[in-house]
Amino acid sequence: MKYVEPLVTADKIIELFETHNMQSMVSSIIYDRLGGKSNPHIQTALKRLTEIDKHLNYSNGYYTYSGSTEIFISEGKYKGICEKQSTDETINKQRAALSDRKLEVDLANAERVYKTYPSTRFMAITATIVSVCLLLLRLAEVFGILDRLKLWFAN
Repeated sequence: MKYVEPLVTADKIIELFETHNMQSMVSSIIYDRLGGKSNPHIQTALKRLTEIDKHLNYSNGYYTYSGSTEIFISEGKYKGICEKQSTDETINKQRAALSDRKLEVDLANAERVYKTYPSTRFMAITATIVSVCLLLLRLAEVFGILDRLKLWFAN
């Protein structure tokens, strides 16, 4: 949400309530303080405050606070909400950029690992052959097969 003129006017209307320390106000006072009926944004702002966001109630020519008005004011009115949304959008963009960077690094690592598969496979096969040979030699030694072979080859 952009902080455009109707929202600025809505904030000014809420500020009128705050500066006069009033919970209700006659609609004519709002128009008089903000430029009269010639200001086209007053009606739009009042409609937003009463019908859309329901921060004010309208009855018998009076605008009064609703239950959510105090919370709305403490959050910084429309200006505060717009700034928070802008900050949230910035944070989301930063998160997306970090996620994209992480994907790039993960892809580079996966490609590097894939390129090393042939050499890794060769080393694993070689290690397996050497260990099988050593196992066979050890078994031959334990069962005395080597001594018999030496005798057989000596004759």
